[in-house]
Amino acid sequence: MIENIDHIGIVVKDLEKGIKLYENLGLKVSGREDLQHLQVRIAFFEVGGNRIELISPSTEDHELMHHIKEHGEGIHHVAFQVRNLNEALENFNKKGIRIAQDRPRGKGHRGMEIVFLNTEDTCGILIELCQEKK
Repeated sequence: MIENIDHIGIVVKDLEKGIKLYENLGLKVSGREDLQHLQVRIAFFEVGGNRIELISPSTEDHELMHHIKEHGEGIHHVAFQVRNLNEALENFNKKGIRIAQDRPRGKGHRGMEIVFLNTEDTCGILIELCQEKK
């Protein structure tokens, strides 16, 4: 069902400042996107076969700004790649793990299909499932 960890999502107020920090740590940006439909800007870093995603909200009233005000900047979610998103969701639902209704669903970076799981069912951890674009 889960094939691998796709990325660790880290929320930052200022994407450019976040990028500078990771570049100062010796990492290089491997990709950037402005996901207007989600109102976020993102940047990725490759680290030893894994990826870190920096996410910055593009609007002051974005849910992530509320998250930052309440929890501060930092780790936001863990994303797992699945082969078949619908099959994985059906399987998880049978096990009592529901989809988060207050989170985005649809197209994420590189056109991947994404969905978040309900934190009430995942020990408080925000988990994103993603499937490569077909």
